[in-house]
Amino acid sequence: MMLDDQRSHLTKWTQVVLEDKEAAKYISGIGVHWYASVEDLFPQFVHMDAAHVKYPDKYIMATEACEGFLPWSQGPQLGSFARGETYAHDILQDLNHYAVGWTDWNALLNMTGGPNWANNEVDAPILLDHDSKTLHKQPMFYALGHFSKFILPGSIRIGMNSSSTHPTVAPPMECTGFLRPDGLIVLVVLNRQHASFSVDTKYTVILPNGKMLEMDVPENSFQTIVLSLQ
Repeated sequence: MMLDDQRSHLTKWTQVVLEDKEAAKYISGIGVHWYASVEDLFPQFVHMDAAHVKYPDKYIMATEACEGFLPWSQGPQLGSFARGETYAHDILQDLNHYAVGWTDWNALLNMTGGPNWANNEVDAPILLDHDSKTLHKQPMFYALGHFSKFILPGSIRIGMNSSSTHPTVAPPMECTGFLRPDGLIVLVVLNRQHASFSVDTKYTVILPNGKMLEMDVPENSFQTIVLSLQ
């Protein structure tokens, strides 16, 4: 894989490397990190779309992600659901923008976010308390499970269109959908809206066979739906 860095570098790096025939023959895929997009300050996912359209024979893989890397929020935050939401958002958006997978940087760390020789301590889906010999499964762990437990290897992302009952209001939910090798469809839905916004949390899934599924995803939650078209 090439790059293995921020999505913002995609355009320049792919142009230099993949348009060089000698260099391109050694490249199978492109690795991207999440850090420049974790706080949604910049529309970084669009760079993945452009890279896929221009170089469709090269896969894109999300190769590194962790929470707690920012100076003002460094290290673990035990039980932080906000960080679980960030994981779900990043995985969902990467998958919707042609990533073939998503990799955590640190699945298991100690309670201070280490060990790390450079004191670059961060957060992790599972934290180990050495003193009590206790493992803490964080909301990030369960966010990962909404994808890894249900989107099986060999699944194919399917087209989805989201709309709101209010023409001027964007749908509050983020979603992605996959057709699994066993014929089942998996939908992952994320609602990052806070309750104070008083948004409607009910939604309808309209399937290609015309069937409708009435669902509700509360504020600040994520859910996975596995269904059959039979």
